[in-house]
Amino acid sequence: MSVTRRVVQNLLFSGGSQVVTWVLTWVLVIMLPSHLGTEGFGQLFFAVSVGMMAGIFVDLGMNTYLVKETASDRDRAPELLAQALTLKLMLSAVVYGGLVLAVGLMDLAPEALAAARILGLGFMLGQLGMTFASFLNGMEMARIPAFGLIVEKSLLTGGCVALLLSRFGLIAVAWMHVIAALGSLVFLAWRTYHLVPFRLGITREQAKGLLKGASPFLVWLIFGEIYVRIDVLMLASMTSESVVGWYGAAFRLYATLLFIPNIFMTTVFPALTRKFSGPDESASAASRRTLNMMLLVSVPVGFGLALVARPVVALFFGLEEFHHSVENIEIFGLSIILVCVDVVLGSILIAKNRQRAWSLCAVGAAVLNPLMNLALIPWAHGAMGNGGYGAALATLATEAFMLVCAVKLLPKGLFNRASLVTGGKAFLSGYAMIVVVGAMSLTGLVPIILVGGVTYVSCALLLGVLPRSDTAHLKHALLKRS
Repeated sequence: MSVTRRVVQNLLFSGGSQVVTWVLTWVLVIMLPSHLGTEGFGQLFFAVSVGMMAGIFVDLGMNTYLVKETASDRDRAPELLAQALTLKLMLSAVVYGGLVLAVGLMDLAPEALAAARILGLGFMLGQLGMTFASFLNGMEMARIPAFGLIVEKSLLTGGCVALLLSRFGLIAVAWMHVIAALGSLVFLAWRTYHLVPFRLGITREQAKGLLKGASPFLVWLIFGEIYVRIDVLMLASMTSESVVGWYGAAFRLYATLLFIPNIFMTTVFPALTRKFSGPDESASAASRRTLNMMLLVSVPVGFGLALVARPVVALFFGLEEFHHSVENIEIFGLSIILVCVDVVLGSILIAKNRQRAWSLCAVGAAVLNPLMNLALIPWAHGAMGNGGYGAALATLATEAFMLVCAVKLLPKGLFNRASLVTGGKAFLSGYAMIVVVGAMSLTGLVPIILVGGVTYVSCALLLGVLPRSDTAHLKHALLKRS
């Protein structure tokens, strides 16, 4: 089977599974704020952010390193899997102890403190599951991790819905996160062991080699996560739990759309890694096709999110309590486009073994983002009563900074004028979507989606957003027999 056909099949399967998990995630996005309230949801969002930041120190960059090395050298992959899993088991115990101690020193409400401790345990289990998922993605077996995600989201959504309808609160929801993470971990471990039996174990020298290889990805992970999560911590310290709740509701909606760059990263990155070990022409063409496809998809998603912000909040959360979430979502709509492009360009840089330079960009972003939050959160809170708007602006500016860095680091000639033309056509089609929806004064969720979608697709076809060569290549990959 050709590389392109395998990538396309993985994209289609991952996309199908993501539709399922996306729907399940949306159920939680709708129910959690309305049942927990702004303060309870703010406490949950804070606990999730703390757990994710703690997970960095269990990952240590090993997940991305495992994907890259598995794609490059499959004979060595089972050994690396066993080493990474053993090291993560040891790190989990240490990091979780540190998390419990750290949150105990914070001035938190009792429920917020308990939720942070419980969710921390869930994220430790989640990191172990990600070890198996990274190995399988490197082997280009994305179907198994995709199904594992369905298992996790099904357990989480089903359990949380039952608990919330039974009038259970924050703590029960936190424990459901732990159960869901454990279910996914067991499934992934079971499937991986049947494919490649492995034994736990690692020597000191192996641990040093693993950490050294993962170190560039660790730098990126630490500082990348800081500039993504620090806004929540700063909002919590500079504003109120209600402001964090408004921001959290908007961010959760935004986060549900991050499956788009995640799918591309999961399915395309291993193939790009192998492509860049071959002829440059082949890798360059694959890179351009990937970016063109991402632009085609991400622009309508980002512009569309901004268009439906008000009806979505009105329908699912209620404008009376969450009206400030609307303006936050509108900014996140622009951010999602930059995130999608940054993920593609970052994946190309890593495939080209430029991960150290890319990680330095994350360091710069981690310094820049808190400084912008420090200025923009108080400004927005004073001017609009919504410090989260300033945090959303800081996120948008940070992604723009990462885009500039990626363009500077990319090899000359990798992208050409045609790539700019494709981006321009995609944005022009997106702008047409906004103009038509605005001219028709549409306010309902379904009319906006239908009219906006038809407008974008029509303009994209008329302008030929996707180059003919890309369209022909995609058709060939879909129609060619194995």
